[in-house]
Amino acid sequence: MKYVVTPALSTSQVFLNELTATSLAHRAIRHPYLQDLAEGSLPDLRFALADFAYHYYGYSAHFPRYLTAVISRL
Repeated sequence: MKYVVTPALSTSQVFLNELTATSLAHRAIRHPYLQDLAEGSLPDLRFALADFAYHYYGYSAHFPRYLTAVISRL
């Protein structure tokens, strides 16, 4: 989705609009597991939430290190 720059929209607002549109179009947003989790349509929701939290920890625990690596390369 492209937004037209008008006097009413600042450059930062255009950037945020495009970033939002790009993020919402990403395939991770439509991941079947996350959709089923959001809808509560998994057979064992308690297990699914525990499983998600267990695996998500691995990504979130190392996020500061990943972010520091990206910043150091900018």
